Amino acid sequence: LVADDMRPTLGYYGDPVVKQDIDHLASKRNQCVHQCFKFKGLHHYPAANHSDDYPYSWSVPPYHPPSFKYDNRKVCKGIDGQLHVNLLCSVNVSEPPLGTLPDMESAEAVRLLKSTRDSEKHLFLAVGFHKPHIPFRIPQEVLKLYPLDKMTLEFQVDYTCTLLEKKCNLKPKRIRQQYYVSVMYLDSQVGMLSNTLDDLGLAKDNDVVFTSDHGKHGEWAKYSNFDVATRLPLMFYIFPYIDVFGPAQNVNELLDVFPTVSYLAGLKPPHPCPDNSFDVELCTLGRQPGLLLQAPRLQQGLQPATLLSWDYRFTLWVGFDPASFQTDLVIHALELYLMERDPGQDHNLYSASWARTIIS
Repeated sequence: LVADDMRPTLGYYGDPVVKQDIDHLASKRNQCVHQCFKFKGLHHYPAANHSDDYPYSWSVPPYHPPSFKYDNRKVCKGIDGQLHVNLLCSVNVSEPPLGTLPDMESAEAVRLLKSTRDSEKHLFLAVGFHKPHIPFRIPQEVLKLYPLDKMTLEFQVDYTCTLLEKKCNLKPKRIRQQYYVSVMYLDSQVGMLSNTLDDLGLAKDNDVVFTSDHGKHGEWAKYSNFDVATRLPLMFYIFPYIDVFGPAQNVNELLDVFPTVSYLAGLKPPHPCPDNSFDVELCTLGRQPGLLLQAPRLQQGLQPATLLSWDYRFTLWVGFDPASFQTDLVIHALELYLMERDPGQDHNLYSASWARTIIS
């Protein structure tokens, strides 16, 4: 199960706002893909997948929610009664084209589970959710769960979303509200799948992974190395060890998912990568230090790299050539944050005289 643009905005991760089905999933799971499974005899069934490479990686053609094609069309009713393309777009679900929303159509995964319950085939089911990615096209009734006057801000910056829409002039509280509401909406869809596993008696025979691709920073979105943009939920349901393993406190990466799931499925995990792995078809990086690399910002010609510890978070920005895909190692900017004092990384201390000792 993979969400899109989801921070770990869940009660299990210390966020008091969203405490529902995914938290229930987490209470049973250890917190902390690839055609290899197909070749080993597991039948791949993708549902609600936005892009695919069938038939190379999948056993059947992926299911694409028909309503997704309306995601960026004029389906948001404004105060003028007309339809618009808006960033914030709570709707009466019966009114948009097809009378549904993409993640609601992920119920196709429920149908697949029911149709394969009595099959002797081993199953690999990948379910991709669109939310909480923008636009926030969500059911109107979910907004009532998080009143605007109850929302707080991460930091007191009154920015607008002019990069997304020329004249939206939206206040950050409304954006934050609808992000949380989108997580809640996604939460209900995950709960539906989790309940189906229980109802069909499949929960004891299947391992479940829930994660996302990245988080989102309030001002810089995903184009940064801030913790809130690079941290994401990562949960493993491993029966019968649901009460044995607790939260993993060490640094984990999405690169850990494939070898972990390979092991859980009874397949031989890939070998560790050698120093020169260009000629190796499949390998795993193994245990890495806390180094986080972010996709380069092509327009600015910059590439960030972050070193993270429990005490501090250090990021350097070097030059990047998109033509050759190489860095020039010329430092353009530095960031240093003390994590205990400044967990939101709002105060860059790299220029302080005492900070040079840490940096060096």
